[in-house]
Amino acid sequence: MSKPRKGTKTLNAVDGLSAALPVLFAALSLVYIWFIQPGENNGLKALILTIVIAISFASNIAHRDRLQDIGLRLDNLWLSAREVGIATILMAVVVIGIGIIA
Repeated sequence: MSKPRKGTKTLNAVDGLSAALPVLFAALSLVYIWFIQPGENNGLKALILTIVIAISFASNIAHRDRLQDIGLRLDNLWLSAREVGIATILMAVVVIGIGIIA
């Protein structure tokens, strides 16, 4: 077996898994939407949804993502709330108002 050239990276099983997970996630999501959701088999629905959610977590683990890397952090909560809070409250009032009138 020859050594890899300098500056090239060899792929290991984790790299292959982390590359395959988004494709598997998209494929299962489409299969669920097109074929399983319209059906009556609730057990199959629960199984596929559980697998899709597990793929999301597995992808984060395979990529060694931290909570901060995927946007789950609290240090920017107040800044974000200040930036979009007023617009969110106004739109909620509009939606509720339309719901009451209609």
